[in-house]
Amino acid sequence: MRYLISLLIVIIFATCSPTITSTSPPVLTSTSTPSPAVSLTLGTWHDMIYHEQVGKVVLVNGGPEEGKSSTDPLELWSWDGKQWSLLSADPDGPRWRNFASVTYDTKRKVLVLYGGLQSEDQNYEDTWEWDGINWTQIVNEGPGPREAAGITYDITRERVVLFGGAQSGRLMDDTWEWNGNEWTQVSTDGPSARFPAGFVYDGAHQNVVLFGGHAFDDQGMTTYGDTWTWDGTSWVEITTEGPSPRDGADTVFLQDSKQILLFGVQRSIQM
Repeated sequence: MRYLISLLIVIIFATCSPTITSTSPPVLTSTSTPSPAVSLTLGTWHDMIYHEQVGKVVLVNGGPEEGKSSTDPLELWSWDGKQWSLLSADPDGPRWRNFASVTYDTKRKVLVLYGGLQSEDQNYEDTWEWDGINWTQIVNEGPGPREAAGITYDITRERVVLFGGAQSGRLMDDTWEWNGNEWTQVSTDGPSARFPAGFVYDGAHQNVVLFGGHAFDDQGMTTYGDTWTWDGTSWVEITTEGPSPRDGADTVFLQDSKQILLFGVQRSIQM
């Protein structure tokens, strides 16, 4: 059973057991010109990052699971403080999808996108990067089909970190890392399987923080209110009182105050 959350992320300027080896993966590069700007129609599931290379907030749009061609491109939109503009709708880039995992690699200055799905029968396990102009698909093995996996960029270790999500209806509890060339599974211990959790890099403590998320089985749904940290080697549960159990919450590290801001909630789902 699937549930969909429509939640617009507030992003503030700031800021993966076997190893899969591949030292120089082939890439497919797209250079198509974006379509003219049109009105933004918000998809079912979307995400936002700040793209330093283009100096803009970028919305990675989702789409409806009905009424849209499976071959339609993924849309990227920017916000200038007054209006939305279409940045990319590249027919040679990734297909539209919901529940994709999106983050920004500050060293390589690219938006990193992994996985997502269009429907129960069409899910993705592809890795794409967008440098502000072109989409590049990385032809490499990775975590497999995923929807709503937690993802963030570890600035200190210069790795994209991905946790959990769902794989063809099965909830996952593994951790992967992406270094720009290959995906490596780095842990199968830690938080229980879940999605979608609050997931962010803590620049003050130099670790990744996970909060909440949910899981479901034949007995129903469990919503979590636990806090975990990942230091690149192991997961540690932090036993402290925090926000009430929730999933779909968004998190961002505030550079000025050296704190994590958590926004939004989904406490109950009609199954």
